[in-house]
Amino acid sequence: MDLVPRVSSVRRDAPLVGAAPVAALGLVAALAACDRAAPPAPPLAKVLVVPGKPMESLLYIKVAGKPDIAGSSDPCFRGDAARHSPEDLLVSSLSTCHMLWYLHLCAVNGICVVEYQDDAEGTLQEAKDGSGAFVNVLLKPTVTITESSSQTRAQELHVDAHRFCFIAKSVNFPVECAATIIAMGPK
Repeated sequence: MDLVPRVSSVRRDAPLVGAAPVAALGLVAALAACDRAAPPAPPLAKVLVVPGKPMESLLYIKVAGKPDIAGSSDPCFRGDAARHSPEDLLVSSLSTCHMLWYLHLCAVNGICVVEYQDDAEGTLQEAKDGSGAFVNVLLKPTVTITESSSQTRAQELHVDAHRFCFIAKSVNFPVECAATIIAMGPK
């Protein structure tokens, strides 16, 4: 199953908006099966970043055995709006890490997720010297569950997913989650 984060173009001092849509039923089943046979994860993520042509803000992120990611700086820094910026990738990383932990926790807690979409927003603050930093990221997942699943438990599992998320635990700014849970009615 493919997971394709969508992130809008980034503007200075504006929210970054990302989404991670998933047909979660297949992923939840796959996660449940993987829990029993998953090999230990490698201790390091090895990433090669290769610049594009000289004097361009283009790059390729290369990880052995995976498709390249075409990247660029933000358009306000002469980047290509059609490519992923580091800001896009950071917000997407937070969103997808939370989502994957959440779907795993739902699977082991008997919550059947039908659909998951996160419209995450990250806010950057620029300093007078031109540098900048994220000041917060807000995850806004909308999760559709089956009618027989517990909405209360589905909401509580977002707190657990946040607590387990490696990426959220690694950043020095607040990452908040404002989830919406929808129980799918009978068809």
